[in-house]
Amino acid sequence: MDKKSISKFFIFTSAGLFSVMLFVFLIDPFYNYHKPWFGMEPYLYTAVYQTPGAARNLDYDSVLFGTSMSENSHTSWFDEEMGWHTAKLIYAGARSADLGAILAQIFHGNRQVKHIIMDINDYQLTVTPDTFYTEEAHYLYDINPFNDIKYLLNKGVIGSAFTRLIAFAAGMGGNMDEAYSWIQHYSKEKVQQAYYDTGIGVTEFPVLSPDNIRQSLEICKRNLDSFAPYIKAHPETQFIIFYPPYSLAYWQMLRETGRLEERIAVYQYSIEYLLNFDNVQIYYFQDEDNIISNLEIYCDLCHHIPEINRYIFECIRDGEKRLTADNYQNVLDNMYYFARDYDYDSLWEK
Repeated sequence: MDKKSISKFFIFTSAGLFSVMLFVFLIDPFYNYHKPWFGMEPYLYTAVYQTPGAARNLDYDSVLFGTSMSENSHTSWFDEEMGWHTAKLIYAGARSADLGAILAQIFHGNRQVKHIIMDINDYQLTVTPDTFYTEEAHYLYDINPFNDIKYLLNKGVIGSAFTRLIAFAAGMGGNMDEAYSWIQHYSKEKVQQAYYDTGIGVTEFPVLSPDNIRQSLEICKRNLDSFAPYIKAHPETQFIIFYPPYSLAYWQMLRETGRLEERIAVYQYSIEYLLNFDNVQIYYFQDEDNIISNLEIYCDLCHHIPEINRYIFECIRDGEKRLTADNYQNVLDNMYYFARDYDYDSLWEK
């Protein structure tokens, strides 16, 4: 091949690569550079890859933020009944380090955010600190242009850009209100299977000592420290944090594995930690007997039917089920004794 042919090859190759990169930049299916252009609306379907860009670049003044426990909540509830302009930045499986990383994107560029509503879960408080749900997409969280090649020439992103363009041409709009929503088969049988999948009846669980509990509280603190600096740094933002209602099978699992005292201590520590912030409201739903005792409305130990998400919203809207410095200890004490003394045989007979 002569020099002229080689030059043409590199020119055409470069032009082709530039065209692909320009196409990805213009459609930007993961909102890495900008909000949707050309009359498109946000369409969210892959939280791991879209959440950081959506947090930085979409228009909103409030955030529905959390895990799979919040996926069946709707932004329209908050917009229509509370007057918010809400983005749904749900990240199923998010650990505390993920929460911190996403909050950094939410507040990127000194964005003013009025409200952030988020769920807090067992695993986020007890997982090894400083670990992320996935390590695959952290280049999407920085503003380093030198690693953007991973985005602009990523075949998955290119495919997503074509898919989004075709869907737009076919008249498909956005899905912010119902993004990430799901329906499962809910039944006592599924809960029972999830219960036995924990190893109860097969695995011998160690007895936790006071030292073990102290270690758990240190882990809890380090996990809270992953995202609490954003609460402290943004007193103008109201953080509404709730503890969702896990089924009584979850509490039975804790009791049978000797972890009930430890988990209540972790919850207590996290509540006391968060109540120190004036811009935090906490709502507690783990003691909802009429919900948590009905295993037919769960698909595993924790995940419930969508109607419970609506109930949680209504309580928050109306200021019900809120924890304060005056009542949280009594609520947790009652939860501990309820879970410790419950007749679990009757739970499975219902």
